[in-house]
Amino acid sequence: MKSFLAPLAFVTVLASSVLAQVTVNTPVSVVVCQPIQFTWTGGTSPYFLSILPANQPSATALIDFGKQTGNSVTWVANLGVGTSVFLNCKDSNGVVGQSGTFTILTGSDTSCVGKSSAAPSATGATSTGAAATASGNSTSTSTGTKSTATTKSAASSKYAQVGIVGMISAAALALFV
Repeated sequence: MKSFLAPLAFVTVLASSVLAQVTVNTPVSVVVCQPIQFTWTGGTSPYFLSILPANQPSATALIDFGKQTGNSVTWVANLGVGTSVFLNCKDSNGVVGQSGTFTILTGSDTSCVGKSSAAPSATGATSTGAAATASGNSTSTSTGTKSTATTKSAASSKYAQVGIVGMISAAALALFV
């Protein structure tokens, strides 16, 4: 009986640590004054998402989306053409995930640059604040404006994590019994 407990514990801890990671998808073709959806997986809600200058992980955020309970945010790219940035996402446990660097591309309209922006999200939420719409209930403040968006979020990541850890544990147990 003792012989399978150590491997089972190891697999459970390994699965938990893998699930604790936050993976932030790097957006492609981010065009000035056009909406783009940012997404991430893993970690534990709520999340704190921001846009930082490229290669400056300790810099002050250019855009702070505040507390997010879902796994996506739609943003109207209101930074200047040629600005290179990356996404930084921290979960409620302090686990940080970062996207790759992306650059704001030229578009036909630059009237939103430096201004607050609003964009419809994939789920219909909108924002009038610092360029954010969100999945989940969110209130964030940036540059003196208030941004609030409400949508239905996907299934709770906590339940998904427990299910995956349970399946991995069961598989490990079957291997060692």
